[in-house]
Amino acid sequence: MTKSKSQGIVIIDNDVLVYLFEKLYDVDQLIFYKVIEFLTLKYSAVWIPGTVKEEFLNSKKMQRRRKRRLNQILNSNYSFIDCPINVADHEIDLINPGAENRGEADGTLQGKKAMLSDRYGEFDYFFLSNDSGALNLAESMQIQPFRYSELKNIFREIGIFFPF
Repeated sequence: MTKSKSQGIVIIDNDVLVYLFEKLYDVDQLIFYKVIEFLTLKYSAVWIPGTVKEEFLNSKKMQRRRKRRLNQILNSNYSFIDCPINVADHEIDLINPGAENRGEADGTLQGKKAMLSDRYGEFDYFFLSNDSGALNLAESMQIQPFRYSELKNIFREIGIFFPF
């Protein structure tokens, strides 16, 4: 039996952070805030893994602006939080040898650890990404893939079109 949708936790990948907190915000802040509100109302929590946050803030050119926007949402919205699970570098390296896709590996491992723990309650876990490899990895770990294109389609159905 599937749990209530409002009891799900979404784990966000770096590519979605860039789409939302940089590209969408720059083009249309009203749509940006509608997406934030949608995620807040539909899911119990939106987790941002530490490695994903590091990747997002790694851009020297955009670091100050990205950090300000992300902190604004983290500080004003109880549903958006830094992921509460710790994943060690060696754990990430086991499922992701190499320097690429560390954020995706971190996010999926955090979701899997949360699923196996009694500490976080019983939730459905979703991995929101645009990267097919990351979505496949999440699915292989019993985390429901949530494609960025699905998020765009949800908004398209109510007449809101993302510009990218």
